[in-house]
Amino acid sequence: MKHGIKDPTVNLRLPVEQVASNFVAPSSKSTYNGRQVLFIMWLFDTDQSKLNIDSDTLNLWAESDHNDNIEFQTQLTAYNVRMEKWNKQQQSIPVKGRKLKTEPSHPTKTRSRLRKVVKEELNKMQRGSEDSDYRCPVKLVGDGAINYRTIENYMSQKFNPTYVSKSSAVQYLRENSLSTEIPAEYINEGGQVRVQIQQSPEAYNGIRSAIVHMYNQCRVEMPADMKKDLSIFIAGIDRTGANQAQKLGLKIGHGKKPMSFEAYEMIAKHLFQSGDPQDVFAHLFLVLDWSLMKRAENCVNAKINHIYWNNDCLVFEFAKEKGKQKGDCFGPWHVYANPQKPHICPVLAFAKYIASFPEVLEEGHSLFEGSGQYRRYNDRFLHVLAELEAQLSNIGFEKGDLGTHSCRKGVGTMIAAGCTVSPPIVALCVRAGWALGGVKDKYLFRENAGDQYVGRCASGLNQLDKSFAISPPYFDFSKLSYEDAEKRKKEIDIFLNERLPVSCVHAKTKHVLKMLFATLMYHYDTLTTMLHQRNPVRASAFFQNVPIEIRELAATAYPWDRTSDTPVLTGIPPHVLAMAEMEKLKLEVQSLKETLLSGIREELDCRGFYSNEINQHRIEELFENQADAISRSILERINVSEDYIKQSAAENKAEKDALATFIDETIEATDNDSNTFHMETNELESQHMLKKRKFTIGFHHGQLNPLPPNYEFPSMSCASLVRNWFIGDSERNVPPFGTLDSHMVKHIGIYSKKNPEQRLKRPSGAADLSMMKSFMTVVERIAKENKIWKKKNERWNLDSVNKLWLKVGPIIFTKFGIDKSNRPTQDSWKTAYNKMSKADAFKNIRNKKRKKEQTSTMVSSFVSMPKQPITSTLTAATVTQEEDIIEALPQPLQLYVLSENDRKRIRDALYSPGEDLKVIAEINGNKVTKRSIRTLHAGQWLNDEIILFFMFLILQRDYCFHLRDSTRKRIHFFHTHFFTKLFNTPDTPSKEISTTEYNYENVKRWSRGAPQQDIFSLDKLFLPVNVNESHWTLIVVFMQQKVIKYYDSLSGDGRLYCEATLRYLKDEYMTTKGRTLDAEEWEIVGFTNDVPIQPNGYDCGVFVCFFADLISLDRPLNSIRKDEIVSRGRDRIALSILNEVPATFDTATFDNL
Repeated sequence: MKHGIKDPTVNLRLPVEQVASNFVAPSSKSTYNGRQVLFIMWLFDTDQSKLNIDSDTLNLWAESDHNDNIEFQTQLTAYNVRMEKWNKQQQSIPVKGRKLKTEPSHPTKTRSRLRKVVKEELNKMQRGSEDSDYRCPVKLVGDGAINYRTIENYMSQKFNPTYVSKSSAVQYLRENSLSTEIPAEYINEGGQVRVQIQQSPEAYNGIRSAIVHMYNQCRVEMPADMKKDLSIFIAGIDRTGANQAQKLGLKIGHGKKPMSFEAYEMIAKHLFQSGDPQDVFAHLFLVLDWSLMKRAENCVNAKINHIYWNNDCLVFEFAKEKGKQKGDCFGPWHVYANPQKPHICPVLAFAKYIASFPEVLEEGHSLFEGSGQYRRYNDRFLHVLAELEAQLSNIGFEKGDLGTHSCRKGVGTMIAAGCTVSPPIVALCVRAGWALGGVKDKYLFRENAGDQYVGRCASGLNQLDKSFAISPPYFDFSKLSYEDAEKRKKEIDIFLNERLPVSCVHAKTKHVLKMLFATLMYHYDTLTTMLHQRNPVRASAFFQNVPIEIRELAATAYPWDRTSDTPVLTGIPPHVLAMAEMEKLKLEVQSLKETLLSGIREELDCRGFYSNEINQHRIEELFENQADAISRSILERINVSEDYIKQSAAENKAEKDALATFIDETIEATDNDSNTFHMETNELESQHMLKKRKFTIGFHHGQLNPLPPNYEFPSMSCASLVRNWFIGDSERNVPPFGTLDSHMVKHIGIYSKKNPEQRLKRPSGAADLSMMKSFMTVVERIAKENKIWKKKNERWNLDSVNKLWLKVGPIIFTKFGIDKSNRPTQDSWKTAYNKMSKADAFKNIRNKKRKKEQTSTMVSSFVSMPKQPITSTLTAATVTQEEDIIEALPQPLQLYVLSENDRKRIRDALYSPGEDLKVIAEINGNKVTKRSIRTLHAGQWLNDEIILFFMFLILQRDYCFHLRDSTRKRIHFFHTHFFTKLFNTPDTPSKEISTTEYNYENVKRWSRGAPQQDIFSLDKLFLPVNVNESHWTLIVVFMQQKVIKYYDSLSGDGRLYCEATLRYLKDEYMTTKGRTLDAEEWEIVGFTNDVPIQPNGYDCGVFVCFFADLISLDRPLNSIRKDEIVSRGRDRIALSILNEVPATFDTATFDNL
């Protein structure tokens, strides 16, 4: 308060109505809401008299339900069509080598519209008051209100389908006086019967709770007799379910199984070693869920301010938890390290997470940034269970046995009953949040000692071993002098402070960071070996360029060898302390034994216990051995020096001459002490020179490269990318990314999305580096605008990089909408790049880059083309008239004449042995492999790799024409998957393309690859079509003539594909131009007589290539004879691929263009 005026504040108090509605947790409220919607929909279907809504609302619900039915019938019809096609396709493919496709999934009647309007009505629910009645879609009191029978009938509709043996089903029916006749259609091939059984008691309890919550929301008391009847009904459900499980041989018990410690270790180790970037988060969530023994909501809502370090453990506090919603059981809860098993160590998992996302350390920040973190963890957890299904099956867990709640069940069981010296059950229940029942909850409370013991047990330490008393990793300065210790402490503080990306960090959080850093350093070698190359920890500033002097200080200790720096050890039970004292005594006895023996031996030696003759012989023997050792040492040093000099000579020619002379002199005088001294001096100087080099270069993947051979770009946030762009990791020999070029990263690959451990063969390093450069170009531009970019002669360090990002980061996040993300500071830089790309942040960069690359590379690769100026003689004559085209262009065309060398190259490419994945040709990422070029053998179908590469060659040639004549309009082509994406299906479109098949959104961005990102400014657009994956055809869109023409060497008209193309053009025109395309101005031309017909069933791909080649040159299709295409076309396509230039026609062809 200043001058009597209150400081301005933001009011975070909730309205009274909202506070009153918070008598249940939001997650429970959401669950109840979903169950209430289902109950109301059932009432709408069965007994609308129980609904408390007006006629208008009822009509709205009826209309929504009607629309849902129409939508379902439409989906069902489309499904039947797809199933019919799928069945035909399966029958048409030979059994041997059958390429199975996924069977279409049956549509589900979700009734989404009705759900929506019912939910909207539920949200309007209000409690009753003295002035007004309650508002609820269901009648709760009065005439026609719901009663026990209503709820009983609803619950009786619920069942679970399952299979049981026929004999068990018949016996059960007989015992319960039911009909024992089982129709044959209910029995499967294995002789089992599909039956309906009651759901679990939890399911029925959930329905009851949702209905009770509805009464509570409206402040209406549920009738007592209804409560009693429901309790009796659910008790009957309990007994019935148990009886069914016993009689029918079903699974006994409900819910998920407790997770065994073995399964926990297996899952944790999988996440620990995973290459999936989100598994740093998932691993921490898993081990915290296990170690804290709390419900997932506590982990999700943890705040960094509520976490601190006390003695030898992490301490968590939570404002509330289930069963303790008033904040009367906040902790503290102790979490201990397990240095013996890094993959289940909670402190190490926390350290990895903080190292990857240090922004979390900011005061008041959530431990897990963003909303929906539990859903994120649950999704990843289920995926891990699927990935480990076989291994989990080997230890007794089937699919569906485990869930996220299995951790609490498993750790509670392990601690309470997994050992004969378990912690007090009170401490266990209080930590887990389980009610003790009755008076015990009023008189038994949490105490540190009990919770600390439980915490140590939960970390996975062995309760029956002395190592249970191990300390967490810490920095031990006890072996250093006072001055050195203070110096190292200061170095550690400076190291950590330089790497903090945020300035507002609480003092107790800094203490946590220091202990986490000690844990990272203690496990440094393990992490370097076990972490995946793409793990974000590898890109962390806390894990890079750490001085070895700091790493060597990290240590652990036990009660018997602790030092003055060892944290106070807590949570150790008496039996472990007794074992620790026994170990200490054992070590003292061993030390005493060695001391006594050493003292006796020294005393005997001093007194000359042996005779003089023996002593003299012994002394002479020692002298001889020592002389031999000295001689061998000198010779070894000479040899080592010689080898070292030879190795160094390969790096530096000047040093090579000088040191080679020195080698000769050394070999000539090996018995000369002075020469040996000079050699040692020279070797030390050479080693000193090497140490001064920050990065070294090795030879791998066919070139000199500073990067390690197995290096992969780690997953990085935006802040990590900016730091690694300027500052390398000298310890791992990774230079700053800004100094790399595409050749250095060409060996870096990408990984499968379905299996992050599977490395795909196609490279991605150059593409990633290109995106990084684009991202950093934007960073540089904004930094220069804000005058914080360093000059060329100034070096970047951690402090300047952090200041740069603190200024530029928020600007980029706000400008390109990245801050709207759920967790912007933790998102991958690629996520930010994609959002920036959508906002056209790189438009100018791409245009400049494309212009530079195309001018420098495409023209030089096409030097074989004639130098005469090229102009088109095709005027406004319509392309639908064959005579006009023939008159406008000269004919005939001559195929390119092959030389003997050409024939040899073609033979080697097509018929010589080699690996299928060997790359034969590559331009700008477009590749042709050995396997693909073999499809040019006679009688083989061409695959899409050949078609696309040939199309790219045509596109490349057209660009060269454009460079010579800028008035010439360009051509473009789309990928062969265009129609697959457009139709949402690999099949041929149906006779009437419905909205469920056609999907413009899938190809909305495809036009961005066209010149000027505008397909309507083109001369022609080529669309290769793979009909039913068995026949190649071609669609050409003549943009300026407004004609869509279909070219099929088997006489097809392709009208459906052409109509789909026109529909695409209309959508694209509206998207890019903002206007409606006049479809009446466009003409669709199917098959015409000028299209040559293939004489066989396999040359369709060859004809498509020649069609595209001729049309791109504005030549009629009859410019070349059909028999020449069949007999000589494949060789010309192969030569074009090998030359990376179209080599189909003689160069004289272009003289008249």
